[in-house]
Amino acid sequence: SPSRGLGDVYKRQGVYYVTTTDGLLHVSSDLTAWREVSEVGFVLLGGLIDNAGDFWFRRGAGRGVVTFDLRSRRWERILIDLSRGRLLSALSLVEVPNRRELWVGLEDGVARYGPEEEDRQFWYDEQDTPLQRVTGLAVDERNDVFVSSAEFKGVLRWQSDEDGNGSWTRIDE
Repeated sequence: SPSRGLGDVYKRQGVYYVTTTDGLLHVSSDLTAWREVSEVGFVLLGGLIDNAGDFWFRRGAGRGVVTFDLRSRRWERILIDLSRGRLLSALSLVEVPNRRELWVGLEDGVARYGPEEEDRQFWYDEQDTPLQRVTGLAVDERNDVFVSSAEFKGVLRWQSDEDGNGSWTRIDE
C-alpha cells in the first residue's frame, strides 16, 4: 500500500491511481488494496490522464515531462526542446481533448504537442510578452487555450481552427 507521502489521485475507468512523493505509482480498484505499478525513480508532480488513457506527469526538479502508457506499462521521458537542446522545465499541463494536443507551461515558454511530430510548437515570446513561469493553462469549450503567469499581466489566448492553425491574442482585462 502507498504508505509514503501521497501526491495526486487519478481515476480512469473505475480504477484508482495514486502517486507518492518518492516517485511511485500505485493502483487500486477499491481504494483499500493497492499494488505498485512501476518503480519510477523520480518524483511525479501534478499530471493528467488524456483521452487515450495515458498518464502525463511533470517530472520533479525541473526535469521535463514523463508519460506512462497503461497498455505497455512503460515510462517515457519526452518533450525535449530541440531548438534549445535541453529538457523542458514543466510547470503546468493541460489537454485539448478534441485535438489530442498536450500543452505544457514552462519555466521559459509554452509548448504544444499533437499526435504527429510536425504538430509540435514552442513559443518563448508572444504579443511582446516574454512567456516565463507559465503556471496557468486552461481550455474552454471552443478549444481555445488560455495562458497566464504571475510574470506578466493579463492572459494570452490561442485560438485555432480545426487543423490546429491559429493565432495569439492578449486579454488585459
